Amino acid sequence: MVKAVEAVLVLGLAALPAGAQPTISFEENAVVARGLTPGGLVAWFGVARERVNWTSRVAEWQDAEALVDKDGWAALDLGRQVPVKSVWVAVDMTTGGFAASSPPLYPWATHAAFPTEGAVFASDGVSLLSFRDDRQELEVLVIRPKVGAWRATVRHDDPASKEGHGVIFSYSDLIPWGKLPSSPGQLVPGDVIVAIDPNRMEYFAQQLGAGR
Repeated sequence: MVKAVEAVLVLGLAALPAGAQPTISFEENAVVARGLTPGGLVAWFGVARERVNWTSRVAEWQDAEALVDKDGWAALDLGRQVPVKSVWVAVDMTTGGFAASSPPLYPWATHAAFPTEGAVFASDGVSLLSFRDDRQELEVLVIRPKVGAWRATVRHDDPASKEGHGVIFSYSDLIPWGKLPSSPGQLVPGDVIVAIDPNRMEYFAQQLGAGR
């Protein structure tokens, strides 16, 4: 059972108190994150669109149990050159701090705002149930610090999406990523939501707000 943490809740998607956030940099064959909790875990999530002959394909990398060294540093070694047209996210599994970036040679990836207008909250005003977005496909990652991670792929032609216009994401779409046995239920303050559009190479990342 996850032990409850006392917190003063604020509405919706307010930002958490300011603090040091991780950073991402790139080496030839690796993505590097710094500013993580020393000795903790980091979740890596990357999406790339690559040219293969006359077509393109989407490639993904994910690891929810990567170790952070004593200096707060972690690297995701791809074993090959980092794709230029790619988006990478690193989430501190202890604090929920995150960083998202693209290689310097691909400055066209767009960091979009969380679709607040399409978000539906529970009766407490803070727990997220779903959101609607005008993109046609999203790869979604949810991190609950000190608990684990969940993944979902939502597309415009899913039954929940209406008339093919955009996507609708619900917490019930999430499946465990790693050793977790079940769904997280509705998303609560402190949870980190990451979504990457593999077609437009747009992304957003948001931590549900909790005051201290």
